[in-house]
Amino acid sequence: MSRNEPGKLRQSVPDNVVPVILAAIAFGGSFAHWVTLVERYGTHGIEALLTTACADLGAFMCAQERNRDIREGRKRKGWVSWPTLCMLGAIVLTLAGNVASAQHTPWGVTIALMPGVFMLMAISLMERRSAERIRRQSAVAKITAGQAEAERQAEETRQRHLARQADLAERHSQIVTRPSPLSVTPGAPSPSPRTV
Repeated sequence: MSRNEPGKLRQSVPDNVVPVILAAIAFGGSFAHWVTLVERYGTHGIEALLTTACADLGAFMCAQERNRDIREGRKRKGWVSWPTLCMLGAIVLTLAGNVASAQHTPWGVTIALMPGVFMLMAISLMERRSAERIRRQSAVAKITAGQAEAERQAEETRQRHLARQADLAERHSQIVTRPSPLSVTPGAPSPSPRTV
């Protein structure tokens, strides 16, 4: 274990575990508010639990879809992406359900809002961290791809240079070994001197 690993481990525990615990506790509180609300309006048993889970898990699913858009480099076509719009709807629905199940006093509403607010806060912070990690991985991938392309171009340039050198060497050898038109072949009759 290196010297920096214990420090990284101590830092990673609050960075990774605390947001998950906060999200789980807040989800439990919001879930309980929604179960109360759903049962108040006539849905009971397993249907109440499933209906309740839809409200809070929808926001988490939308956050995951936003991360997928970032990872795949998908650009939004309008002023807001569809996952963001769905996430806003899930947030409003979650908080509205928490308020509807509360005592209608200022502190009653505040206390009822706390689980939903902290759950959404934990989701948004985890989404922010995930998006930053995806951006860093994308930047590293781009740098690596750029280096690979530069190496490929350098290798192509080197190969062209070697081919040019080989071509020049071949031409030079042909020039050197080609017989001169002024040279006399042995055994050939010498030209007769011109008479005057």
